[in-house]
Amino acid sequence: MSIVMKNGEAVVMTGNGIEVYRLALLLSGLDLQAKGIRMSRHLPQATTIAREQYGLKGTMPKLRAQVEALLAKAKAATCYVEEVTPGTVVEVAETV
Repeated sequence: MSIVMKNGEAVVMTGNGIEVYRLALLLSGLDLQAKGIRMSRHLPQATTIAREQYGLKGTMPKLRAQVEALLAKAKAATCYVEEVTPGTVVEVAETV
């Protein structure tokens, strides 16, 4: 995953980081849906997205567990995390 900062203002995610972000957003959508809130009135529900785009099956708790597993696998395969002190600007280059 590559995170590029331009002039310290914009952050752009590229490569496999996009899939990590999509899974994290889907997990958040499942949490909202469990509380009775939709992500958007124009989008399908999060459970529908999980079932159609990722081929997952099961009830809400089972879908959430499966998405968490996919997210952990995607993070392990694509992310490099380095601890820094708060307020520090770090430039991260994509690793091959």
